[in-house]
Amino acid sequence: MDYKAYKDSITLLIKEIGNIKDIKTIDLKLKELHQLHGSILHEINKSAPEDASKLRLLEHDILPIISSLYKTVEAYNKTQIEEQKEEARKINIPIQDGGGTQVSYLVLYFAEWCGHCKRYLPKWEELKNKVENSNIVLKQISCVKHKDKCASLGITSYPTIRLYHNKKEIEFSGSRDDENLNEFIKKHTSESLI
Repeated sequence: MDYKAYKDSITLLIKEIGNIKDIKTIDLKLKELHQLHGSILHEINKSAPEDASKLRLLEHDILPIISSLYKTVEAYNKTQIEEQKEEARKINIPIQDGGGTQVSYLVLYFAEWCGHCKRYLPKWEELKNKVENSNIVLKQISCVKHKDKCASLGITSYPTIRLYHNKKEIEFSGSRDDENLNEFIKKHTSESLI
């Protein structure tokens, strides 16, 4: 490839990268840019001095772009890791709060693709807003995002609701309306949900 072909390739890649919104595609284009950089270095080593100086100018232009894109991808990856850690912390269901007060957890396990879940999630959110008892915490966990955790808990159908109380795990079976859930909570915790 000659100087003009390299310059055109770099310009095209930079334009493509500027229009990309998702990080995976940016990462792929960054790899293409990095390979192009390697080709330029190879060409510099085998070119005549006047051609090599033009290519060095291109290399000089491309390095800050590569560095900037690597930093963007790295920052995104760090953010993703932090979000995953936060999600993992949300999944852990403690048996007691920091003050030693008994806290019960009512957990909805769901899958985003599940039609029953899609219909039930808005009702679950309404129920979370109605809860007046601070000793009962409602959580929801996506088994799509946390497949391994759900599998280790034996979650095989969606939606699944489980109560965690007194170091016991009790699965709810019945109509998922507020009244039935409240009765379920009362039966197993002597507490009222709403």
